[in-house]
Amino acid sequence: YFPNSFQSDGSGTLLMREGILAGQNTSLQITTDDAVLVRMLSSPEHYVSIVGYLSQITISGLPSQQLNFESWDPAKAMPDLERSDGRAYILALGSRMDIDHASFSDLGYEEGTVSGVAWKSLRLNGETTVGRGDVTNSQFMRNYFGAYTFESIEMHWTGNVFADNIGYGFDPHDFSDYFQVENNIARNNGSHGIIFSRGCSHNVIRGNRSFGNDGHGIMLDDGKVIPNSNNPRYLVPVPSNYNIIENNLVMNNKDDIVLEGGAGNIVRNNTITGSHRYGLRFKDNVTDTLVISN
Repeated sequence: YFPNSFQSDGSGTLLMREGILAGQNTSLQITTDDAVLVRMLSSPEHYVSIVGYLSQITISGLPSQQLNFESWDPAKAMPDLERSDGRAYILALGSRMDIDHASFSDLGYEEGTVSGVAWKSLRLNGETTVGRGDVTNSQFMRNYFGAYTFESIEMHWTGNVFADNIGYGFDPHDFSDYFQVENNIARNNGSHGIIFSRGCSHNVIRGNRSFGNDGHGIMLDDGKVIPNSNNPRYLVPVPSNYNIIENNLVMNNKDDIVLEGGAGNIVRNNTITGSHRYGLRFKDNVTDTLVISN
C-alpha cells in the first residue's frame, strides 16, 4: 500500500492509514525526522495498530520536540472516543520497545494487549521471549490503560506521566519483574495509579507521585481469583514478592498504598497525605513485610 498508507500535511502531521507489523528480526524506528504528530486511523470502519513481533521498536522524540501519537477519526476530525468498535493501539509482542520524549493519547479499547501501549511475552515452539524496553520522559494520557506489561523484565520507567486514563495509569501484570520505576507521575486515572499485579517481583517503585486516582495510588497484589474458571490463570493467586516501595508521594486516592498478599516487600519513607479511606492497607496473606518511616 505504500505510499498511500500515509498521508502527510507537509508540516509534521502524518495520518497512518494501514497497520504496521515489524516482523521477526526487524527494526522499526520512528523519530521526529518522520513526523511530529502521528495520527493512527481509528474509525467505526477500520482502526490500525503498530505491532512488533520478535523485533525492536524505537520511538524517540527530542527534549525540544515531543513525538506524539493519537487515535484519529478523519470523518469527525478528532481523536476516536468510541471504544466499542475497537481503537488504535501499539503492542510489542516478544519484542523490545524503547520510548523517549513521546506522548500517546486516546489509544486502546479493552484490557491487556490492546489497552493502549503494551509489552507482552511470546511463547513459540516451547520457548518464551519476554518483553523489554526503557521508557523515559513520555506521557500516556486518556488511553484505556496508560501503559501495560505482561511477562516483561528489567524495564526502566523514568520521568513519565500516566494521566486521565480510563482504567489503570501504569499496569505491569503477570511476572513483570526487576523493573525500576522512578520519578513518574500517575494522576487522575479511572482506577489505580500504579499497580503491579500477579507474580510481580523484585521491582523498585521509587520517587513517584500518585494522586487523584479513583482507585489506589500504588498497589501490589496477587491477581484476580475466579473459582471454577475455565482459564487456569484465575484459579489460584500468585503473590507479588520482594518489591520496594519507597520515597513516593501518594495522596488523594481511594486507598494510597495497598498490598494484597505477598512476602518480603518493603514499604518505607513514603509520604501519604490528603483525603483517602486508608493511607496504608494490607489484605490477605501479607507476610514478612517491612513497613517503616512512612
